[in-house]
Amino acid sequence: MNKDYQWIEFYETLADKLLEYKDKRKELHTIMIELSQDYPLLNYLHFERDDWWETKNYEIDPFTIMGAFNRGITDKNRIKIANIYAETFDINVPVPNDFAGVPVLFNMSSIFGDNGSILWDLFIEAMKYSKTNVGTDRFKEGFEAAVAAPGNGLGTITMGLYWIRPNYFINLDSTNMSYIPTQFNIAVPDKNVTGEGYLQLLNEIKAKIPDLTFPEISRLAWEDTLRIRDENKYSPGLSVENWQSLLNDQAVFNTQSLEIMKRLKDYGGKATCTQLSSIYGDTVNFYNRGASALAQRIHKATQCKVYEEDGTKRWWRILFTGSIASKEDEGFFYWELRNELKEALNSVDLTEVKLYALDSIVDNSNEKYEKLDFLKEVYLSEEAYDTLEALLINKKNIILQGAPGVGKTFAAKRLAWSMMGEKDETRIEMIQFHQNYSYEDFIMGYKPKENGFELQDGIFVNFCRKASASPDQDYFFIIDEINRGNMSKVFGELLMLIENDYRGNDITLTYTKDSFSVPENLYIIGMMNTADRSLAMIDYALRRRFSFYEMEPSFDSEGFQTYQATLNNETFNKLIEYTKSLNLEISADPTLGKGFCIGHSYFTGQEECTDSWMELIVTYDILPMLKEYWFDEEDKVNSWVSNFKGVLNAKT
Repeated sequence: MNKDYQWIEFYETLADKLLEYKDKRKELHTIMIELSQDYPLLNYLHFERDDWWETKNYEIDPFTIMGAFNRGITDKNRIKIANIYAETFDINVPVPNDFAGVPVLFNMSSIFGDNGSILWDLFIEAMKYSKTNVGTDRFKEGFEAAVAAPGNGLGTITMGLYWIRPNYFINLDSTNMSYIPTQFNIAVPDKNVTGEGYLQLLNEIKAKIPDLTFPEISRLAWEDTLRIRDENKYSPGLSVENWQSLLNDQAVFNTQSLEIMKRLKDYGGKATCTQLSSIYGDTVNFYNRGASALAQRIHKATQCKVYEEDGTKRWWRILFTGSIASKEDEGFFYWELRNELKEALNSVDLTEVKLYALDSIVDNSNEKYEKLDFLKEVYLSEEAYDTLEALLINKKNIILQGAPGVGKTFAAKRLAWSMMGEKDETRIEMIQFHQNYSYEDFIMGYKPKENGFELQDGIFVNFCRKASASPDQDYFFIIDEINRGNMSKVFGELLMLIENDYRGNDITLTYTKDSFSVPENLYIIGMMNTADRSLAMIDYALRRRFSFYEMEPSFDSEGFQTYQATLNNETFNKLIEYTKSLNLEISADPTLGKGFCIGHSYFTGQEECTDSWMELIVTYDILPMLKEYWFDEEDKVNSWVSNFKGVLNAKT
């Protein structure tokens, strides 16, 4: 089955299961009452309200049950409810994890209106229709009565019919009502349509659009609505003439930019980065990073409006409109050239711009590493990754802070790899600050030689020069224990130049009087432990120039729980539960706080869980930290020592 429509099998199977209760409606009502008592997500059904349920004969209908995970809640909660139903009704087909294009109810109208058994009658007749394709009088009458019942309406009832049999009924919500007439020249009925009129519409759509199913039409309508909303929401305000001028400005559209434009134009003007990478070569991040950098140069040159979402600048929107990619295609998101840019590209000569990258012919020696690889290795959600990447792109400098063992160093290098699109160690430099780290080590200074002293570039200046020589590639400078260095002294006159707004600007170096700049393609990632007692001494210079991202223990993350399940060790499971309890106590301690919690990375990296390995973690990692944290609370330390030793010594 097409991945875009895997939800259909689950929805239809649930409808089949509910049909089994057509003569056991009180039993089904009782089941739903019990579920609402066990799961707060279903509390909104308010079974204690007699004024709600008396008119329904204290019998919940199938459409309201389906509506519980088809209303205005997060996909995460929709999946939770679907899993609850799968377990309750013994459904053995996969629970959907994508609801793209599936219509939902308003939260305030999530219970279908009924008088007696109108909804059950319609449900039963609709299920019969899906087997016979014959619209009985009972279906038509039931349809009209259900639409007319208080609180329903045409959109709500057709939505319910669509859920139970998506290939037989089409939902007449506002999205489809707008899309179908304009795209297919089919008149849709008004809200007073009869049952006969609705069935005639179904037949007309099937006759005039035989190549599309109802779910495909609904998804197309939904995507079109997103596209229109996107276009109406934001425009950079650049005319065709503006784009033509920019395309001829080499300071804005450099070689990489023109290659991206030519490849996207060659592909038809709409593609995912993965598709471009697959056809023309270069990594996904060649396109992602290149487009973002181009958009920032355009903004700098034109001062055009920048689209912001939740405080984050979406630079790519200057160049493209966007839509969610079909799961049949490679990638996650389509870029589509803005109309004005597309027209401008038709007027410029791109014959000298290469269409295919060299690495599409010759294999790259570096192993590819993308966002999905990061998510598999680092226990962060996709949303957290996107936030982390956006912060680094916008600020150029970021600090990963958190408790010991949350995987800051591990994540820093993999963040760099994922943004590069490959494991290229030549574009990463990693150092550790300490209290004696100096300007001479970092920027420039005199070093002893056989016959005296010689002026030598420091590690940061050398790396900046290296990055400047390859402006189309990203470089990453990683600093561990960044709070232990004196930023003002270590960076000296370059402290200002690491700021995003000053990248590329020249300054005169103290020793040589040469001009020097920090390139735009260099990113700085710092790490520091929030348990470090010197944290409060971080100077303002550091705070102002870096974005701070808090990394927390990820014992409850999907990734760690999957890892934990693969170890399949009851002692390990108990050890994790005790560690989570310990973290709660540490967080509640006013002298410590969550910055002193025990991180998950102490427990990772194993393919097999052995008693000796767990003994080492507890004895040499966890317990010494507790003795340091609570050095003057011996009873508390002894209590936790007893807890952990008890787990290790228990018979399993």
